[in-house]
Amino acid sequence: MRDTRCGGAEIIALDVSISNAGLVDARDTIEDFDDGIGDRDVAVNLTGTINVTRAVYSGMKEREWGRIVTMSSVTG
Repeated sequence: MRDTRCGGAEIIALDVSISNAGLVDARDTIEDFDDGIGDRDVAVNLTGTINVTRAVYSGMKEREWGRIVTMSSVTG
């Protein structure tokens, strides 16, 4: 099956998805905070996890079975 949310990549049916993210580049004080770096942290840690979950969820729902495990930490 092709999934446009994954750039048209072929996605196989998964029963278990495990994702882990923990990138932190934004370490400045609030006065010196770089929005671009903060946006990258959110993109990797949150948006990346959401995209992986979206890619596997519909197949799990169709098969009425699956497990999604999401982990995070400060540094991966």
